[in-house]
Amino acid sequence: MRNILAFSVGCLFAFLLLETFLHFYQPFPVQVKQGGIVLPANRAFTFENTHIGKLDPFIVCTKNKLGFRGEERPAGFDEFISLVAVGGSTTECRLLNDGHDWPGLLAEALHRGFPGKKTWVNNAGLDGHSTFGHLILLENYLCQMHPDYILYLTGINEMDRDDLFSDDQAIVRSHSFSLTDWLKKNCETIVLANMLYRNIKARQLDLGHGNLDLAKLKIPAVRPGQIDSLFDAHRPYIAAYSQRLKSLVGKTKACGSSPILMTQPLLFGEGKDPLTGVDLEKSAAKFFNGATYWCLLEQYNDATREAALQTGVPLIDLARWMPKNSAYFYDAMHFTNEGAAVVSKIVQEELVKIWELKR
Repeated sequence: MRNILAFSVGCLFAFLLLETFLHFYQPFPVQVKQGGIVLPANRAFTFENTHIGKLDPFIVCTKNKLGFRGEERPAGFDEFISLVAVGGSTTECRLLNDGHDWPGLLAEALHRGFPGKKTWVNNAGLDGHSTFGHLILLENYLCQMHPDYILYLTGINEMDRDDLFSDDQAIVRSHSFSLTDWLKKNCETIVLANMLYRNIKARQLDLGHGNLDLAKLKIPAVRPGQIDSLFDAHRPYIAAYSQRLKSLVGKTKACGSSPILMTQPLLFGEGKDPLTGVDLEKSAAKFFNGATYWCLLEQYNDATREAALQTGVPLIDLARWMPKNSAYFYDAMHFTNEGAAVVSKIVQEELVKIWELKR
């Protein structure tokens, strides 16, 4: 009995010690709590890259006063055409040096393309974030900024994410008095545990950063009926994603900003890789072949296309226009420096069309 009591007291003391430590020091640069996000303002993150050959050996990712990548918010903000890019890791591009992320390149392109106008672009992408996180970011930060446009690149972080459902329900509720919700919001240890769980979940779903060598990938066997059962399993996730996206569009409009949706590109899918000659349909991707991975992601992209059509907002169909070339991707979905430049060019051209239609 004494041993049990001593063990319990020791656990409680360790918990309180960890809670106190986490209150003053956060090991993660971005914290998502129940109903709120803490952004890493005025910080520079450096990475020494030794295993991804397509990227720079030394990388600097700087966050401004807002906690975003890009120029500081200028004086006379209302005089600028302002745009904020929101998404996960394929928007943040944290393993690309400052100015080489596609929103950063877009900012420079718009400066050159519109010499008589003031333009301001910031990158609010956050590694691992889904539409759940985008809703919080919008409510906590972007609604107070009132940028003219908000670009949403979504899709890959929505796939097979059953861990999002309880969080979605919590953020929809204006008030929650359950013990679980209170702990998620106020207990630093549980917040940390929840973030670790999300990181593990993302790695299991192959959403992390990696060094992809197409030549070494094996061709997986696809069992009869496997694809149909896979698509059936994803239908509830796609339906939930569609509802979140429409809610995001509605809330963005209510904040006075114009939302623009973007579909998610992928290296795998149709044809052969121009750089290596590898068949992108048959190559191994996640737990199945490239064609299956692409078809599955396209189900989520179709939900994005449908949401844009139903809500009457512009769509940049990056998934269809981004070339499938391993020179532009360092893994299945993350862009190289060259890939980010291609994305920036596509987005710039589409933005010009959108702005011309609004004249």
